[in-house]
Amino acid sequence: GVVNAVDRGIVVPPFILEKAKGVVEVHRESIQKAIEAGVKIAMGTDSGVTPHGMNLIELAEMASLGMSPAEVFTASTRSSAELMGIDDETGTIEVGKAADLVVFDGTQLDVADLKNRVHTVIQDGNILASSA
Repeated sequence: GVVNAVDRGIVVPPFILEKAKGVVEVHRESIQKAIEAGVKIAMGTDSGVTPHGMNLIELAEMASLGMSPAEVFTASTRSSAELMGIDDETGTIEVGKAADLVVFDGTQLDVADLKNRVHTVIQDGNILASSA
């Protein structure tokens, strides 16, 4: 988020940068405690300063905090839809549900470096991008 934006040269007031740096470890600890307690985790963003696709780093962070790769992908799909109350419309690949898909190169449950492993992007049934 903010710390990465500053690393890319975006200027933010110093007090905002200091606050952002100060909460990183607190957030990590909170997420780890939630995972250990069995809280349903969802991946998402509300950041206006992070470039598109950077939230994929969050998936690797979830894995580093104790989630299995399968749990990480579930947090990005089914759990997010369930927690938003739209799991009857999206969140799993099923007949009748809306689905935008990103296909990655690599092993089935590998969450490392996803941004650089995008193979195909499908939106509303149309292939938007493909490395094939």
